Parts: sequence; C-alpha cells; structure tokens
Amino acid sequence: MKKLLFTAALVLSVGAFAQKNITKTVGVPFEISYPDNFKQVEGEQENVVFQIFDQPNDFTLYIIQDPIEDWRETPLFGSAEDVIKHYNSTAIESLERNSALKIGDIKTEAKNGMQYAYQNFEGDYKYTDYDDNGKEQTKFSKYAYVTVGIKTAKSTYSVYSFCPVKDKAKFEKIFKTVVASIKEK
Repeated sequence: MKKLLFTAALVLSVGAFAQKNITKTVGVPFEISYPDNFKQVEGEQENVVFQIFDQPNDFTLYIIQDPIEDWRETPLFGSAEDVIKHYNSTAIESLERNSALKIGDIKTEAKNGMQYAYQNFEGDYKYTDYDDNGKEQTKFSKYAYVTVGIKTAKSTYSVYSFCPVKDKAKFEKIFKTVVASIKEK
C-alpha cells in the first residue's frame, strides 16, 4: 500500500511540474502556463510581453499585449479579428510569394467573456546564411504559423507561434493549451 501511495504521489508531483505557471505584471496583469521544457526569453522583440522558446525543436511563441487603457481617443481594435488581421499582415508579408504560401481563413469564437480569432498560415521564410568559405547564400525554411487574436474588456492579445512545417501538428496542441491558460488578473 505504501508503494502504491508513493507511486501516486510521484505521478502527481511530476504532472504538477510539467507546466510552469507565471503571472505577467506588465500592462494588464495575466496568468499563463507553459511546458517546463520551454525557456522564457526576455527582451527579444519590442512590444512583446511574453516569449517562450523550445530551441531543440525550433518552436517560438510570443504574446503582444495592447491594454485598452493605453489606447488614445480612438480604439485600436474593434474585435479579435481586427487584432489578428493587423498583426498577421506583417508576418505574412515576410514570407515568399510562391506555391508554399498557404493562408487559412480566420475563424472566430467567443467564450468566457473573451473574443478569439484564429488563423494559421505557412510558407517559405527567406534568410541569408554563409557557406564554409564565408560566401553569402540565400536560403529558405518552411515555417508554419499558428496565431490567435484575443480581445477582453481590458486588453487585446496577439499570440503567435511558429515552427517548422513538419512539426506543426505537435506544436499546435501546445499552442492551444498555452492560449487556454491565459487569464487576466
């Protein structure tokens, strides 16, 4: 019986540490949970209030927050769909215009007093690298983007993740879990 209780306690404690739960206090404070094998990165991009990275698998997720109290006289975004259209336009523009470019429709839903707008897209990301002789080379990587715009009574959030196309299904599950964990304080 003691062995069974110890095993159950061990399983529960391992499950409890599989996710990190933190509260971000910039703008509108919010809680978020993410897998503990991800590293939180600070200061990588302007306007990003939260970013995690899984380096071995080349997966990045970041959040941009626009608190409503910071808006000037005119509202920035009327809906979650406005949020996603605004922020996705830049990311989509960074991809090559070729047969690899696939842009999904925007899907919207409302739950628990929050508006959500989801959009996935993928394509070739062009970058410069150097060969063994130091000669500049243009290369392409196929990336999948899983994104959501969220609008609450206090703020809007743009949540982006990107990873190699081959790993999209795996990381889409993680993305949905992280997004579902966002709770304003």
